[in-house]
Amino acid sequence: MPTGLIKRFKGSLLERGYDNVVVFYAGDLCRNNLGHWSTRKIKVDRVRRDFKFFTAKDIAMSDEADYGFMIWDGESQGTVNNVLNLLERGKKVVVYLSPNREFITLTCPADATELLKRIDRGLADVLDKKVGLRRRIAASQQALGLA
Repeated sequence: MPTGLIKRFKGSLLERGYDNVVVFYAGDLCRNNLGHWSTRKIKVDRVRRDFKFFTAKDIAMSDEADYGFMIWDGESQGTVNNVLNLLERGKKVVVYLSPNREFITLTCPADATELLKRIDRGLADVLDKKVGLRRRIAASQQALGLA
């Protein structure tokens, strides 16, 4: 693993007083905004709050963001999908993997293999079915001439 790829967590954006944050949300209520940062509501043409409902917000966020910062519980399919969305758009992503209390910096979809190293095979299989994790990583590796 490249030096500096993982850094230990040393405080949240809120604790550090970081203000350059925009929180995207779908629906009527912003669920996660402890820092009272700027928000951007994304119109979604679905009533049911399912994977597709939140994916619409994630796509808008991936398109508009300069880079991504994700807090991943090690299980959320939507977070992994959004990480891949950002990487496929050429945007750097920093993932805070909360169960391990570590940061992982990813710069291209092939780097998402670092996520695969940290999850069990069963979850990897679920992520394959839901978001095409391994297929998207392999496509990136082929594009880079790594596979």
